[in-house]
Amino acid sequence: MRKQRKKKNEKRKMEMTEKIKKIKNKKRQNQGLPPLSDDESDNDTKDAKDSDSDDDPADEDISKSVMEGLKMFRRDIKEMDGETEELSHEGGLQHHQGLGQVEGGAGG
Repeated sequence: MRKQRKKKNEKRKMEMTEKIKKIKNKKRQNQGLPPLSDDESDNDTKDAKDSDSDDDPADEDISKSVMEGLKMFRRDIKEMDGETEELSHEGGLQHHQGLGQVEGGAGG
């Protein structure tokens, strides 16, 4: 009985590791990365067992740079919106002044 249970458990574990490998490769493929080789994926499963956290310094650096880029982008957009509003107000005043001059000249 025990031998059969052990075999079944080992078989389930192997199936689960294969499923996990497939899922990880699918995620990598969706991100545009090449699939992991068997050696790399085995190292990942060992690393996952050793540490529960997925926080890598490289991931943090990338996320920080992305956030900084977004802040800069939003700031630039706000500045551009402010400039276009100023220009539209100035253009509107010039347009009205120009109409007044044309009307005054033609009516005079």
